[in-house]
Amino acid sequence: MLDAILAAAETGGFFSILFSLVAVLIAIYSIWSSRQSERNHEELQTQELLLRYDENVMSWGAECISEIAKLETILTIPKPDDFEVIYKAALLRISALIDQGRMFIPNYDTGDGHGVDKHPAYQGHRQKVLDLLMAIYDWGMKNENQIDNDDYAGARHLFRLRREFVAEVVLLLDAKNRRETLQALSAR
Repeated sequence: MLDAILAAAETGGFFSILFSLVAVLIAIYSIWSSRQSERNHEELQTQELLLRYDENVMSWGAECISEIAKLETILTIPKPDDFEVIYKAALLRISALIDQGRMFIPNYDTGDGHGVDKHPAYQGHRQKVLDLLMAIYDWGMKNENQIDNDDYAGARHLFRLRREFVAEVVLLLDAKNRRETLQALSAR
């Protein structure tokens, strides 16, 4: 074997074999590097899609928070002449935001058949974040005709529900980890 290598080296074949091996190793490395780059690109695209989802949910959540705060505010000030219009408009907006939230946060199925007779968008159980909005809407509808001027107890109740809502949106987003992952992928 050594004799064959030495003979090939004498005739220049050794360098030919060596260059061929180097070329094969470079080709293998190029293929591996290309596949790694492809995987990183796909992961980056996935994370960017998730980030856009987060941004949409954050925007939706901010609108919800504003409407809840509007309800809190109108409960703590003397009733203006157009109180009923303002109050109902805020409740209708919360109702619409609940429906918009269903697009981002679908119900989940526990296998118990809950809501099976409903439209697919309403089958299963609501996520807690939407349950909180429903609780606010239901409270508002139930108490609409019972609200006096300066209903601080009602405003405090809505404030507590709003705080829970914010906490659920933050849990849903996991934005800090998503941004860190995106930054790490971008640095590659």
